Amino acid sequence: MKLKIFGKNTTIYAISNIGLRSVSFLLIPLYTHSLSISDYGVLATLLVSIQLMSILMSFGMRDTIIRFAKEYALRDKIGSLLGTAILINIVGGILVVLISVLFFTPFFYVILHSNDIGIYIGLSCCVALIQSIYSLNISYYIARNESIKFMFFSILSALLLILFNLIFIQILNLGIKGVLTAQIVSYSIIFLLIAFNVFPKVGINISFSLIPKLLRFGSPLTFSMISWFVMESSTLYFLSYFSGSEHVAIYSLGYKFASIIGMIVILPFQLAFPSFVYANIKDPEIRKTISRILTYLVIASSLGVFLILFTSHLLLPLVAPPEYSGSFLVLLLLIPGFVFTGLQYFGQTLLHINNKTYITGSVAMLFAVINLILNYILVPKFGIKGSIMSTSLTFILTGITIFILGLNEYSIPLEKKRLLISSGILIFFLSIFFIVQNSNPILFWSVTLLSAFFIIVFLFKGRFFYAEEMHAIKNLIIKLR
Repeated sequence: MKLKIFGKNTTIYAISNIGLRSVSFLLIPLYTHSLSISDYGVLATLLVSIQLMSILMSFGMRDTIIRFAKEYALRDKIGSLLGTAILINIVGGILVVLISVLFFTPFFYVILHSNDIGIYIGLSCCVALIQSIYSLNISYYIARNESIKFMFFSILSALLLILFNLIFIQILNLGIKGVLTAQIVSYSIIFLLIAFNVFPKVGINISFSLIPKLLRFGSPLTFSMISWFVMESSTLYFLSYFSGSEHVAIYSLGYKFASIIGMIVILPFQLAFPSFVYANIKDPEIRKTISRILTYLVIASSLGVFLILFTSHLLLPLVAPPEYSGSFLVLLLLIPGFVFTGLQYFGQTLLHINNKTYITGSVAMLFAVINLILNYILVPKFGIKGSIMSTSLTFILTGITIFILGLNEYSIPLEKKRLLISSGILIFFLSIFFIVQNSNPILFWSVTLLSAFFIIVFLFKGRFFYAEEMHAIKNLIIKLR
């Protein structure tokens, strides 16, 4: 029954995440047709900066809420937990705004080459603050396993973002300022709706004695998130400097398609898994349940990789001109690294059972430094291939390291045979696509689809699934019919 709840929540989070993240794809044509190339470059830089500012403002409070919600709900003090976390977030926001305005204005002048720097910095700080507070408050639903409400507010956020972008860009013609204003208005509305729904129930208040505990747990996660930000973004700067903007465009397109595995598999797992574990940590069967979830994550990632590679091979020629053809190889070689981020989130959750966030932060910082060194060495020599090697290698090594440390902290009985089979399926799919990537369409479709058919038959006829799992799959198929 518990696995059924986990599966239901993961599916709902996947739908929610796809709805919200798809906005970034849907808005690309609006931005590229409404803004000049230089303005679009300024916007892209601002959005990356907003992501970093939001991480710094939050002090890891979103994950802190998820970790301690069950504990404080049992003590009827979840209002103190939420209120104190919001206070920390707001204070962090004020500090980041002051630092940005006082110390980083010259930096923004250098990289943006615009006369509206003051307005852009002010709007960007507002976006980062409201995004971080929105993310913190919506995490309440994740912590409480109220996935339906999470889905409702996520999809509503997506619809509001599209609506206000159309109003501020197409109708009012506000350009970059319109994009930033649309985000401020959209996330503010959602935050107010969540506040009206949650605050009266929990009785928001602030506990100053709780602040040190939350900061001890959340602050190391800030370093972890910044480190992942470095691993994901620094490659573009090195590639741009050493190889030029054309290589950046090819790499970025392949990276964007590779990140879809995170959208449909990894992030829904990241949202559902920690709250599920923390809510059931005293269940005597939880270790066995966690082990099964790990198997499901690996097999779902393997099948997701096939789906993304197959559809991307068809879509890439439609969304980009021929000079972007190298993006598929970038996608093919990057996507294993994204799969290993799932293991990283798995191990991270096990570490956080005993509040070992400092381990997560330290490991991520270590590999962020390694990523910078690898970029400096490999990108000048190998260009795009160097970027792929540095990114994939650091993603894989970080995932393996945190996964092993998590198992050492909280051991579980691994399903070794099923994990080995699932990993073999992933390697099989990657090998098939690598071999036929440049083949004619008929050969490509024939080989890949036959491979998928073979794997599906193998899974169902080879007794990969247990009896109760087969029963659940059959019931799902009946319901879908």
